[in-house]
Amino acid sequence: MLLQSYRFRLKTAPETFIQQNNNISNSNTLLIYFKGEQGLTQTLFIPLNKLNEDIYENKFELVDVGNLSLAHVKLDGNNIRWKLNWIELERNNVDGEKFIFKPFETVKGNGFINLRDVILNTGRSLLDSSTICASDLLADPRTLSCRVDRIFPINRWLDSNRNQKLDIFIKEGPAQFAPIYTIIIRTGTISSCLQANIRLALIGDGASTIPFDLNSNSNLIQCTTKSLFQSGSKDLFYLSSFESVDIGQLFHLQIQCDSHDNLPYYCESIEIINNLTDEKYFFLVNHWFGPNLEQKISVPVIDRNKESNIFTISIKTTDISNLNGQNIIYIHINFTNGKSYEEALSSSETHQTPFQKDNIDFFLVVIDNIGDNEISNVKICFVNKSIENTTQIQWNCSWIEIRDIFYQRNYW
Repeated sequence: MLLQSYRFRLKTAPETFIQQNNNISNSNTLLIYFKGEQGLTQTLFIPLNKLNEDIYENKFELVDVGNLSLAHVKLDGNNIRWKLNWIELERNNVDGEKFIFKPFETVKGNGFINLRDVILNTGRSLLDSSTICASDLLADPRTLSCRVDRIFPINRWLDSNRNQKLDIFIKEGPAQFAPIYTIIIRTGTISSCLQANIRLALIGDGASTIPFDLNSNSNLIQCTTKSLFQSGSKDLFYLSSFESVDIGQLFHLQIQCDSHDNLPYYCESIEIINNLTDEKYFFLVNHWFGPNLEQKISVPVIDRNKESNIFTISIKTTDISNLNGQNIIYIHINFTNGKSYEEALSSSETHQTPFQKDNIDFFLVVIDNIGDNEISNVKICFVNKSIENTTQIQWNCSWIEIRDIFYQRNYW
């Protein structure tokens, strides 16, 4: 087993010491190991009371595992928060030649600066532009990178009570960080827009992101599908650490949607997963975007364990013998926990007069005390309330869809 000598450097964010009030126990420790082509190094134990506002520096002998690709950092302590800016390694090879793995530098700059700070502080206007993105900044000849495969920019809080560990990935060439957030957008089946463009901003208790364009599909925002925001679709996006910042607990979401084909777009819900902490945030959007409609809204996070369940009911009418009647559908829903719900469906969100030929009528219902329980069976009854009508009305239904928005279940 070969050992390799490293010069280790670590930068703690200054705001860390403001929060700790110099009350750091000797038992509070950072545990760090690295992954390379040939396995894992041993773990470094770094007491927090050895760290200060300057750069912490030390020398270690680690198992030589080849080119490094990942740094694993864990905070071992009680009731403590610690924010790391970056980790840097400098390795001596057998010939005495040094490989210095620095953060990104600029030609005219002094010392080293983190690329993420460059983008956020001097390139905000570029990121927010529809024509220039962070990749343009990376390609700019004034920006150089020096062996970024051994630099681990972090800029994240570690919290001993919540997210106490991080995995930071680095690859050859420009840094490709593991996605910080996974964003899941669900488009309602009644949406007719085919060319929606959506911008989001994440708002937390510590900070917020700048608005970002989900349609860009750049190195910063990656998506699994090509045709976005189609009727009934579930679109997944991965937001990199370049685009995101440490916003703390997510509690609000700003959504702006433009309909390029001038057709209405219906967003059902948005779910955001913090990949570092595995925390999930659910946002009930339930909003129409489009011409003559509100195109920018703010949506609060919802605790699905405490809120009433939200269901959407879509009904497709094939034909009806009376076009002018006051038609109502009574629906009775039974759940597996023995509870039931009845509702008179008469005010459609999609049509002024419901249950007309070839129309799809959409209804939103709120049901209390259901929780995470499935529907066992449904009964429906069609009634015409018109007092002038004395003849029997025939109503032909093509299909009925009931969707549990909170728990993402569909019933036909």
